[in-house]
Amino acid sequence: MKILHEVCSLPTAPFVDGEHLILASSSEPDVLAAAILRVITDPELRNRIAAGGRRLVEERFSMASVTTRHLALYERAVNEPRTRGI
Repeated sequence: MKILHEVCSLPTAPFVDGEHLILASSSEPDVLAAAILRVITDPELRNRIAAGGRRLVEERFSMASVTTRHLALYERAVNEPRTRGI
């Protein structure tokens, strides 16, 4: 389970607040503390976040998934017409 404090905007990040982690602003200590307490005191939430995080990692970051995406990237790079001067 993760409580992630916001340090920057990551629009392409695959994480969903409440599904894979809890987002809380580090500039608001009361909000961050409340998020931590919520995870500590709510076993259902904690288990859901833990399961969601594991599922995300297995789907997006497994060796098979990463290899498939890298191969697709390499194939696109090899098959795209080259631009003059590059």
